[in-house]
Amino acid sequence: MKVTRTSRALLSGLLAILVGYPFVKHAIVDPWIVRYEGDFTIYYRAAERLSKGESPYPLLELARADGSEASPIWGEYPYPPLLARVLAPFTYLNVLEAKYAYIGVCLTAFFVLMIRLLRKIVSSRLERWLAAAVLLGWGPFIYTIRLGQSELLAIPFLAGAWLLLLESPHAGGSQRGHGFEFAAGLCLGTAAMVRVTPVLMLPALLVAGRWLLAGGFVTGSLATLVVSGPLTSWEFFTKVMPTMSDVGEMRHCPSFHVLILRTIDALSPGVGNGSWLQNHASDIAVAGSGVFYVGVLLFLFLRRHSLRTDRLVLLGCYLAPLFAGKNPHHYTLALFPVLGASLMFVRTALNGSSGCGWKRWRRLVVWCIALIPSFYYWFPLKIAVDCFARCTSLSSSTLFIMGNVVAFLMINRDSHLLFLTRNGTCPEKRRRSQDSHGNNR
Repeated sequence: MKVTRTSRALLSGLLAILVGYPFVKHAIVDPWIVRYEGDFTIYYRAAERLSKGESPYPLLELARADGSEASPIWGEYPYPPLLARVLAPFTYLNVLEAKYAYIGVCLTAFFVLMIRLLRKIVSSRLERWLAAAVLLGWGPFIYTIRLGQSELLAIPFLAGAWLLLLESPHAGGSQRGHGFEFAAGLCLGTAAMVRVTPVLMLPALLVAGRWLLAGGFVTGSLATLVVSGPLTSWEFFTKVMPTMSDVGEMRHCPSFHVLILRTIDALSPGVGNGSWLQNHASDIAVAGSGVFYVGVLLFLFLRRHSLRTDRLVLLGCYLAPLFAGKNPHHYTLALFPVLGASLMFVRTALNGSSGCGWKRWRRLVVWCIALIPSFYYWFPLKIAVDCFARCTSLSSSTLFIMGNVVAFLMINRDSHLLFLTRNGTCPEKRRRSQDSHGNNR
């Protein structure tokens, strides 16, 4: 049946409503109507203190606190000084106006970069709709906008790093490519100083031998700390960070170690309360998470010659939320690998002439099921997750973590198959003909 222009327009309009409505409602309209300040108030007050020449950190409270007792001050800006420094000019507005301005500036920069980036990696109308659905439907991203969270300042820098690596002529042997890679590292290092957790990307860059990227990362981080203020940066690393050991709330954090903790909790009735397993649950969880992280680094080391640098950065974006995520909005950074892998799985599944076999459809189905809990602002999917959670006695947050762990493992397994350019053939066929050095770097 021939699809007319009118029917195509109607279908596009329907898809736009289905994809765009939850984003507009939950990220923009609802917080605006209730005048919701969210976590932005923390940043705003820190910026006010900084603009007055004071430290953004509650140093007097820190001085009175001792060890774990300092945890209540985390509500008084437990971040590097960059965000407070950036927000200082916004303090001429009231807190809500400053929040809207901050969100507007960050989202504008982010979407401008993503539109340019998508022009490089999207090749069909279907892929454009898929990219829009991922960008506007990713639950942690919507939650980040609702709160006015710090990730909004980090993601434009991550998008810029990805774009620089895609535009890099390094694969052709040009020396200009080194500048692109170093500049991408500067962006990554700056993003890491918005929140500290993206520093988990640095070991991945080192074990993979991406020295220029790692050098740019370190340079960008140090330069950002200097520009933000050497004294306040020193205060953060010497007085604030030592108090951040939130072991007591680990069971509520959506990162990998919580799966180990909840497994131990589930086994506790069988082994008895007060058992060695229960008493050392936190230590076991941290050790298990550490072993998993080291395993990922070993995997990247073994793949260092066949893994393109831009794809390595995508994998690195998953490390921070998966191993150090304290709240769901921390998974905003996973938006980048999820977008890239979603395009990969759909493209391989629909490439019928490639001869890739039936496994391409199986991968796509598993991928979609794994990500369902992460699109929790899409009402039908939320109902499905809640029903499944009740039937299996698993919480929706556990399903959220499990789904992201599966997604991360799938991306690692198929990272060598990623082809994020407009033109491409079956990844299995391309892999046989690719040079394992220059063409893949």
